Amino acid sequence: MKLLTALAQYIETLPGITRDQIDAFADLGTLAPTGVNLGHGFEVGRFKYDAVIDIDRCPAQVATLLLAGLVVWLSENDPGRDERKLDDPDIDVTLGDDQTVFVQITVEFNESVEIVEDYAGLIAWDGRTWTVADVPVYVATSGTVEKG
Repeated sequence: MKLLTALAQYIETLPGITRDQIDAFADLGTLAPTGVNLGHGFEVGRFKYDAVIDIDRCPAQVATLLLAGLVVWLSENDPGRDERKLDDPDIDVTLGDDQTVFVQITVEFNESVEIVEDYAGLIAWDGRTWTVADVPVYVATSGTVEKG
């Protein structure tokens, strides 16, 4: 639920919104086993869920900024949404008083669940122990091509 956490943290940076105004949770989650060897670890599954973020007493003038910010945040932090056929976000806005609104954002996410070998890990699998973490990706910075 890294994306849910990161999105909630982003929303907290908007003017007039504080942590105590936000309630965030994962809803309707499904976990699909994958078992993909990523070289230095495994993707053991994909967690697809609806991230629901409720914002209480959102300043009315910030609501439009919130919508624009959400679109930009998704484009920068969740690329490949089209390829994964994820739904567009649902937004519900309820008028409060003259100055505030209640906003509910629902965003569909599909995240990789990855493990790496760790001698102190809490997951026993395939005769080894593992921990939940992003599998590192090593990129070659140089190379040699030899004619054979």
